[in-house]
Amino acid sequence: MEIIVTISFFLFLIFNAYCWSQYGILDSYSAYGDKFYREQNKINIWSLSTIITAFLLIPPMLEVTDGNTFQFLSFFAPANLFIVGFTPDYKTSKRKKIIHYFFAILSAIMIGIWVCIINHYWIIFLSELALWGITALFCDIKKNWMYFLELAFYASTYAVLDRLII
Repeated sequence: MEIIVTISFFLFLIFNAYCWSQYGILDSYSAYGDKFYREQNKINIWSLSTIITAFLLIPPMLEVTDGNTFQFLSFFAPANLFIVGFTPDYKTSKRKKIIHYFFAILSAIMIGIWVCIINHYWIIFLSELALWGITALFCDIKKNWMYFLELAFYASTYAVLDRLII
């Protein structure tokens, strides 16, 4: 499981570094998907990165919550990102926008619950949110706040998996 978490983490990290080098910091993680979609007009590298990263998170998350009543969160939190990954063109229609936002928000809520309650690592989650706040002070918070919040959710997930598995 350590290898799976490491691969997922580095895939996420490398892809974000690539996005920053190409477009700078956009207003949300999904905005990169929209950028790639407009350039390639199809399911793209952003979609693949999102789907593969989420797929790789499922087994370790299930392992660390084995036997827990709320183990379903370990599956559904990253699985919701599959749908997000399949809608990089969420700005093209109202239906896709609703689907994209609904599953992105649902995934964030489930990850927050998984990190805070299931594994009792709420302090990691709070410290990631504090880090988000500090980072947002150095950026245009009106423009980039969602992106840094999404990064805080990813970072807290990887931090908990690192603490429990690696």
